[in-house]
Amino acid sequence: MHITDPVADMLTRIRNANNAKHETVDVPASNMKKSIAQIQLAYAAIIRAQKIAYVKDAEDKTIEKIEDRSGAESWGEKWEVQQAWDKQANFMKAQARAQSELRGLIKQYDEMLHKDWDAATEEQKARLHLLKAKLNDGSDDAGKVVIINDTHDPHQ
Repeated sequence: MHITDPVADMLTRIRNANNAKHETVDVPASNMKKSIAQIQLAYAAIIRAQKIAYVKDAEDKTIEKIEDRSGAESWGEKWEVQQAWDKQANFMKAQARAQSELRGLIKQYDEMLHKDWDAATEEQKARLHLLKAKLNDGSDDAGKVVIINDTHDPHQ
C-alpha cells in the first residue's frame, strides 16, 4: 500500500481509533509525526484544562474538607478554601506555561518542515499555517496567544 501523505495517514489512524474508542493506536514512526502528536497532545491538554479550571464568576469558590480528626485527644476538621481570584490566577499561570510549550513544539515542527520545504505536501504547509494562526491573533507578534472558550459546557 502506497501512502502519499504519511502525516495525513497518522491523523486518520488516530481519528479512527478515537472514534472506535481504542485506547492505543500504532502508526509508523518519524520525527515529524512525533512532533505533530506532541502538538496535538499539548493543545488537547490546554482545552481540557479550560474545561476543568472554569471559574464561573467572582463569587465562585471551592471549599474542600482536607482533614477530619476524631480521637480521644483531638478532634476537628480542616478545610481548604480557594477563592475565584486564586483559581483564576493558578489557571492563567498553568495556561501560560502550557501555551509556551505549545509554541515551542510548533516552532520545532516549523523548523523541521522548513529543512526540506520543497518536499512538504500542500496539506503539511496548510497544517503549519493553521497551527500558527491558532497561536497568533493576526499580528506578527508570535508571543500573543488568544484563549478561546470552546468548551460548549451546557451548565454555563
